[in-house]
Amino acid sequence: YGCDYEETAGIVGFLRTLDTAETAILFIEDDQGQVNISFRSKIFINVNEIAVQFGGGGHKNASGCEIEGELDKVQKIILDKFREQLWLTVFSWLTNQKILQVLMSLEN
Repeated sequence: YGCDYEETAGIVGFLRTLDTAETAILFIEDDQGQVNISFRSKIFINVNEIAVQFGGGGHKNASGCEIEGELDKVQKIILDKFREQLWLTVFSWLTNQKILQVLMSLEN
């Protein structure tokens, strides 16, 4: 649609404000075959862990990176990593809950 990165920078932050959104990802493809990716999260997902894997960075709740490639292929790569991070987060939370249950049962 002819928008540059600066004109779209606020979109990913806005998406994160939606009540049902834990995370938001914005993909912007430029004319040189680069895809700029912005990640935002609220609480549970550390988006910096994903961005760093692709040479990017930031912090836990706001990070980004650039990847050379076709938009649809880059989206698949990032979304696969995102799903992996989500499952790791859920697994970690469930493991911690189980440990708490065991510890609480030992107190009784």
